[in-house]
Amino acid sequence: MSSKSDMRRLISGLCILLIVGVLTGAWIADFYQRYDTPSGPRHIIVSTPEPTPKATVSSLAIAQELDIDNPIVVFKYLTSVDCYPYLLSDGNAYYCSLDRTIYIGSWVTTQPYAIQVFIYTHEDGHSEDPTFGTRTTFYAEQFADRYAGERMRDLADQGEISSDDIRIARSWITSLPPGDHGTGQQRLAAFDRGFN
Repeated sequence: MSSKSDMRRLISGLCILLIVGVLTGAWIADFYQRYDTPSGPRHIIVSTPEPTPKATVSSLAIAQELDIDNPIVVFKYLTSVDCYPYLLSDGNAYYCSLDRTIYIGSWVTTQPYAIQVFIYTHEDGHSEDPTFGTRTTFYAEQFADRYAGERMRDLADQGEISSDDIRIARSWITSLPPGDHGTGQQRLAAFDRGFN
């Protein structure tokens, strides 16, 4: 008797999974039909049923101002993508070379303008690195920090960011804890090589 009820529960569970899968697939297809346009990069917000926060919309506008060619996904809560075997934290940003997409955690959208510019240009720098994925993480991060410095120099020369923005970005970079990106001082040195 027990095996029949176990079998029924298993079949019920599989039916529920099938229904959820079909509904999720339909939602994803509808989502991409609406937002994946052939003309230009996709700037997508992945969020909850709550209204999109103004900070997120503002952050995507920054990305468009920077003329970043890669698709950008702003996500809220933990998420996973093909490039990473673990859940991504919404308190960070990532570049995925498999789908050439920049994933921006919603925390980034709450930061000052200069920090958002640094983060977007840093992640975009990974897509410009011809050796991305073939060298050490430290080298890739140093390349991206230098690239961010170059981009921010261009923006400063065009009058799109101020010396205060540069000061804020530099201060934030040095405050970052040491890790696979290097120390805050190493990251600032790479940024400065690009900026100067």
